[in-house]
Amino acid sequence: LAPMSAPRFTHALQALCRGLNELNPRFPETSYRLRYEVADMVAPSPCLLMMLAQVLRSRFLTNRPCLSKTSGRRLLAKAFELASII
Repeated sequence: LAPMSAPRFTHALQALCRGLNELNPRFPETSYRLRYEVADMVAPSPCLLMMLAQVLRSRFLTNRPCLSKTSGRRLLAKAFELASII
C-alpha cells in the first residue's frame, strides 16, 4: 500500500497491516498467503528540489507568481531545507 499523506495516518495503516497479517489471510480458493505492508516513502531527489526552487524564484522575479508570496516563500524554504537534508 502507498504511504498516507501524514505520518500518523501511515502509522495507523501499518498497524492495520500488522493486524491483518497476524490473521494469516489466504487468497480465496487457493493456498496463497496474502501479506499487507506499507511501501517506504521515497524522498525527492535534490536535483528536483533545486529545479522547483529555481522555477519558484524566477516566477517571483518576473512578477508573475504562480502562488501567493507567502505560500511560495514557505514552499521555497521547504525545498531548500529538504535539499540540504538529502
